Amino acid sequence: MSKKSTKSQEELLKEALVPVEEQPYEVPGNWVWVRIKSIAEVKGGKRLPAGADFVDEITNHPYIRVSDFENGTINCDGLKYISQDIQSKISRYTISKDDVYISIAGTIGKCGIIPDFLDGANLTENAAKITDIKYSTNRYIYYVLNTEILKNQIKNSMKSTSQPKLALHRIQDLKLPLPPLNEQKRIADKVERLLDKINQAKQLIDEAKATFELRRAAILDKVFRGELTKKWREENFIKNDLKTEQNYAYYDSKIPDSWKWVRAEFLFDEFPRNGYSPKSTESSFITKTLKLGAITKGYYKNDEFKYVDERIEQDSYLWLKNGDFLIQRANSIEYVGTSAIFTGADNESIYPDLIMKGKVNETVVLNQYLVHWINSMYGKQYFRQNATGTAGNMPKINKSILQNLLVPIPPIEEQRVIMKVLDCVFNSDNDALNKLENYQPEIDLLINGMLMKAFSGVLGTNHIDDESF
Repeated sequence: MSKKSTKSQEELLKEALVPVEEQPYEVPGNWVWVRIKSIAEVKGGKRLPAGADFVDEITNHPYIRVSDFENGTINCDGLKYISQDIQSKISRYTISKDDVYISIAGTIGKCGIIPDFLDGANLTENAAKITDIKYSTNRYIYYVLNTEILKNQIKNSMKSTSQPKLALHRIQDLKLPLPPLNEQKRIADKVERLLDKINQAKQLIDEAKATFELRRAAILDKVFRGELTKKWREENFIKNDLKTEQNYAYYDSKIPDSWKWVRAEFLFDEFPRNGYSPKSTESSFITKTLKLGAITKGYYKNDEFKYVDERIEQDSYLWLKNGDFLIQRANSIEYVGTSAIFTGADNESIYPDLIMKGKVNETVVLNQYLVHWINSMYGKQYFRQNATGTAGNMPKINKSILQNLLVPIPPIEEQRVIMKVLDCVFNSDNDALNKLENYQPEIDLLINGMLMKAFSGVLGTNHIDDESF
């Protein structure tokens, strides 16, 4: 009986090459197109056993979740740990510093490399690892996975399934360009250098934005302590007949004698109520609805919308009208409670379940004054302290929490003076902030263009005399 021949790794690789007609684009002659399964293995993570939970103390067994994935590495601020007993039950599902992680649920396709000190950590079932890598490095594969070509492959593979997770075999079938190993290292080195420069520019933009936010917070602090209009009050004594609410100690903010603390319950002609979130659609344009991002900045953005696959009656309360007060009843802890005034056209959009809509009684409080209070450090502090579900990803506020919000109310004439000053200052700031925000898409295009050049062999690193596979 003849002995079965064993194929070499090189022979196996050649058999795994992607046919020319299936290659996404042309690469240099000493490069090849391969599928991930021909150069690595793809393995999933593991859910904690039934009844198991994280421990309060730091152990030798970190458990990495998708929420820990950040900027191609791991954010350790909220890292969770498990006991030795639990780890022994899932020890086969650890991840190495030599692997590449990729999320397969939630924000699908998010990838990165485990830092050295987390080598051997446990990996969530909502992610997979690309491991046992041959003919390549984890750095190279990580950067390839961040190109639009690979992102589109992942997106297109998900269109053929109704499953909410990215199947491991779909990762295995991803096609990527593979240069000689020396060229891979040169590409990764140059990409890292260029990304460092781009990140330095992004940091400068972030610092500029932070400066605006600090300035805004300082101005609002003066507003709500009455300091901004102190001279105006001295020259214009106006009595305030509003009913005073006594319970305001949690704000630690003394207000002028002519101002009153009023519960938000008494500030609306129509108290805010939840919206509605039917199924969204990309194939029809029946009804336009806001996204949460439409008011996350504290003002209305008219480009943050989508369409839903349902017709809404014309007399429904869901239709937005210019001047409506909006507040996010659920979001991350940073943004929950953020409010804004709708400045779009009447009856063109509805609003989702995670936003509440109402009408402010402007004989008592100007709508934009109320928005500034809610979005100030005082309003944010109140909602953060009172939101429910803060241990999860989506803290929430409800009608009762909003009703009990205390608001410092000056006489309406003084509110108009305050708003005149704030409009002048903040409109100028918003223009500058919008310009800074607009740099981000340009930076993204720059990164995408640089990665495309890198993985097409035109970044200036390719040596044609490098031996091909």
